Amino acid sequence: MKTERNKRPKVMIDLNLINTLVEGCPACGKKFSLGDMAVPAIGSWGGPKLIHEAEAVFDEKSQCYVERRHFEGMHPEK
Repeated sequence: MKTERNKRPKVMIDLNLINTLVEGCPACGKKFSLGDMAVPAIGSWGGPKLIHEAEAVFDEKSQCYVERRHFEGMHPEK
């Protein structure tokens, strides 16, 4: 599946995802709630995982979401 450039994928957490993501958000450690917005993001854990949208930054260069603290560590000047 090809994603359009500049199209940022977002997911609204529904009951099925809550039951799947029992460990919660790897970025902030909080549990997901119904209706939360989440994005697939990379971070210190490696490949993409769903995290709360507020915990992510969209990296224009790589065209993907990155966990905020991980991004700040990679780009301390931003």
